[in-house]
Amino acid sequence: MTRNISERGWWHSYASFLTLTFQDFLGLEGDAELMRSWETLVPGRLQTEEYTRLLLAAGQGIVHSTREHLESRVAVRMERQRKLNRPHEIVLSEAAVLGRIGDAGAMKRQIVHLREQSDRDDINLRILPLSCGPHLGLDGAFTIFTFPDGGQLVGLEALLNSFYLEDEDSLRTYNAAFDQIRDLALDEKQSKAFLERAAHTA
Repeated sequence: MTRNISERGWWHSYASFLTLTFQDFLGLEGDAELMRSWETLVPGRLQTEEYTRLLLAAGQGIVHSTREHLESRVAVRMERQRKLNRPHEIVLSEAAVLGRIGDAGAMKRQIVHLREQSDRDDINLRILPLSCGPHLGLDGAFTIFTFPDGGQLVGLEALLNSFYLEDEDSLRTYNAAFDQIRDLALDEKQSKAFLERAAHTA
C-alpha cells in the first residue's frame, strides 16, 4: 500500500482532489488480478457520467468544497473506467436498480448501461433480489482484491476514507460472505433479463 501511494499513477494530476486512501484504492485496483465486490449502489466502474455527477452532487458543499472539486471526481471516475480492465465479479443489490438517483430518464439510462456492461468479458454481474432474505451483505459493501502472488486484501469504503483488512480471519469471513451473497443472487442470464425488464419499466 505504501508503494502504491508513493508511485505516480494515472490519477496523479487529480491528486489534490483525492484522499491518499482513495489514491491507494486506485493503485490496488491496478495491481489486482481479480476483484470481487458486493455493492448496494451502482459501482463506480459501471456508472454513467450522468449518474456519477448526480450521486456526487449530494456532497456539494460538504464533501466537495467547490464545483471544480466535484467535476474532478467525476473525471477521475470516468478515466478509471477507461483504464481498468481487471476481471471483476460484482453482486449488486436490487435496491440499487429500483432506487432513484436523478429523474426517471437518468435511471433508465443507467440501467441500460448496466445491461450493456454486463456483456463485457471482464465483468460478471449478478443481481441480488430484495426477497432473498437476511444475508451478510446487510452489514455494508466491500471489495476483495486478489493479487497475482495469491495475496488478498478486503477494502471497505466510507464517506471520506477507505479501510483495508488483511488478517486471515477477516479474509476468511469476507470470502465466505461473498460466496453466500453470490449464491443467493440471480445467475448472469437471469440478471441480464432482470435489467432488461427494469429498463423497460423505468
